[in-house]
Amino acid sequence: MRPRRALPYALSLLALSLLALSPGLLAPGRGSGWLRLAGADPDAPVLTRREAGPWRRADAIVHVRVVSVNDVRAPGGALGRQVVRATALESFKGPIVAQQVFTLVVLGQRPTLDPARPSVPYFAADKTSEHVLFLERGAQAHAWSLQTLFDLDGRPGGEHLAVVRLVAAWSAMAEPRAKAARIVKDLLRLLTSGGAWSKTYAARELAWLAESRPESFDTKSRRTLQRIAPIGTSRDQRFWTRRALECLVPKEKGEREEAPERDPWRQAFLEAGDTDVRVRLLTKLHASSGTLYDRHAWWAWRRLEPSLRTWFLDALVESKRSGSSADLRRAYGVEDDAETRERIVRALGYLGDDRDVPWLTERVANERLRRSALLALSRIATPAARKALEAAQGEPWADADMAAWIDHLLGRPIPGTSGQGGG
Repeated sequence: MRPRRALPYALSLLALSLLALSPGLLAPGRGSGWLRLAGADPDAPVLTRREAGPWRRADAIVHVRVVSVNDVRAPGGALGRQVVRATALESFKGPIVAQQVFTLVVLGQRPTLDPARPSVPYFAADKTSEHVLFLERGAQAHAWSLQTLFDLDGRPGGEHLAVVRLVAAWSAMAEPRAKAARIVKDLLRLLTSGGAWSKTYAARELAWLAESRPESFDTKSRRTLQRIAPIGTSRDQRFWTRRALECLVPKEKGEREEAPERDPWRQAFLEAGDTDVRVRLLTKLHASSGTLYDRHAWWAWRRLEPSLRTWFLDALVESKRSGSSADLRRAYGVEDDAETRERIVRALGYLGDDRDVPWLTERVANERLRRSALLALSRIATPAARKALEAAQGEPWADADMAAWIDHLLGRPIPGTSGQGGG
């Protein structure tokens, strides 16, 4: 684990100290493990994940150029809100029209994945920028409030705008069968020929559609998905395409369909169309009562792509939540992403105790996990953990360099240096 971070990082990033769980939630099994949304109806309109989430909730969706940003500071100098003036360039939903100038009031800051800066202002005060804004009507009649946004600066900006235009075209289609066929065709095209961001977006939407409307996939589209799923260019893309395929695999005889999900928090999480919304939901969950927290923790984990599971584990370590090591070991047992498995091993060094030493000792035998497991044992630092480290020095794979590094972990002087060791 990197140097100790402040607790607000854990809070604002993901609330991800989410682990006091029921072991049963981690049991492996066939199928997606997703719970269907309440009200799933074959006659209901076909909705993508983004349509069901921020697109549906927004009163206006508009491509804008920011004209000015006024930072309003709270007592003590902290950023309280931003008052933004923007010019509409293109309207996708709502009453705002092209070339209209309007005011936007933004409360709070935007969470990030950067440990050094867990949150940043939504808009830079010193430059103009372009965005797609998802807006709600503000408390004041002349102003709007921000629900979420896409940044259009930088390399993925063009991909963001192209996807929003696609969703707008889908939303305008009324005939369900034609709409479903068009969505699946467009998403598969993005999955094979889009940029990195577009491919991950398409994989997530295909997983959502496979869960909520599996009948949208004909034989040809299913075969196409099966062909391209194993060659995903990122961990997140492979995660979501695998989820989609799991939803489309026919249930075995006697296997129960999962009931529609009726819990309001879980419905909101499933409908969340972007990372910012899920971060806010999980942050509120983290600040809630223990019962609510325990109920939803692993349910949420199982629906996070690998990049957010990494985020989850970092914040879990930061929070030092007691009693989570057993849940981590169970998570490892059903985790198929190699990097996430290694992160779990590292996290146990901060959260584990003597009960975890035998398990970590077994991981030492795995060459990929060896250094992470040895480091975790050194951080547990109990007599049993130190004994396991000493025993590792006698293993056939422990050459001179590895033995010297283990001496360092044990706090012994390393020949030729004056420094002391320690994990």
